Amino acid sequence: LAAELTAARRECAVRMETEVQKKLSGLSMSGARFSVQFEPLEGEDGRPGYLTSGADRVTFLLAANPGTPLLPLSRVASGGELSRVMLAIESVLADTELPSTMIFDEVDSGIGGQVGRAVGEYLASIAGRHQVLVVTHLAQIARCADDHLVVEKTARDGRVETMVRRLSGAERPAEIARMMGGDMDSELSLAHARQMLERQERKNGD
Repeated sequence: LAAELTAARRECAVRMETEVQKKLSGLSMSGARFSVQFEPLEGEDGRPGYLTSGADRVTFLLAANPGTPLLPLSRVASGGELSRVMLAIESVLADTELPSTMIFDEVDSGIGGQVGRAVGEYLASIAGRHQVLVVTHLAQIARCADDHLVVEKTARDGRVETMVRRLSGAERPAEIARMMGGDMDSELSLAHARQMLERQERKNGD
């Protein structure tokens, strides 16, 4: 049974490597390489080892830049890179996993523009099956959310309090305009923000 599981894993790993690398190209990591490494478990006296999860030790490897060696993902990825690799993996596996809650922090690190839009759309596609929570400062990502929460810090009685508030109505276009670096009171900035949100709503409806 362990041998059958190993064979099935190796077959799936080849497809997974290809699909994850395609996703990484769209996430501003076009030169990255992703690989799945298998090592047989060893028991006593050099005999094969077995666990309830099979006879393999599986490691995800990443080379974030051209010319760099493949190394364990946990050792080489920065916070932003790790978030994007996990986003690529989850977008590949989204249709096969049981519904769960996923949290992405710093997924927008070092990106913007078209790449930010692609990241937002990847997240939105995963959110079709899972609950996705994203901490972001990028309007292109925030516009893709079904619900938009703003985190605010205020000083009160000599203490700093952190408040989380759900945006509704005209508040959301104003916040999107602010995230884009525009004037929240400028009709031009607000019109652009409303256009972004309406375009995403139409896409979600499709």
